[in-house]
Amino acid sequence: MEINTKNNEWLKYVNTVLLAIIMSLSVLAFNKISAVHNSQEAQELKLVEVATKQVEVMKTLDGLEARVLVLEINYQEQIKTWVEANFQRKTTK
Repeated sequence: MEINTKNNEWLKYVNTVLLAIIMSLSVLAFNKISAVHNSQEAQELKLVEVATKQVEVMKTLDGLEARVLVLEINYQEQIKTWVEANFQRKTTK
């Protein structure tokens, strides 16, 4: 009977230690998972910001391209005259 009691006490002690280790590990795992989740949320927000800025830049570039095209069309003759006056063409062999 005494051996049984000692075994029970020893098993209770081992059980308590194992439960403490498992609880500690689960708390650590939960903290890591929470940190990863928060990091992912921050990255998602940054991606949304980058996408928004990219759309704004593309709109600005489209507007600039349209303005340059209009200027080229309006001043096409003057551009041709200026190019002919300022650049010499190479002769081909």
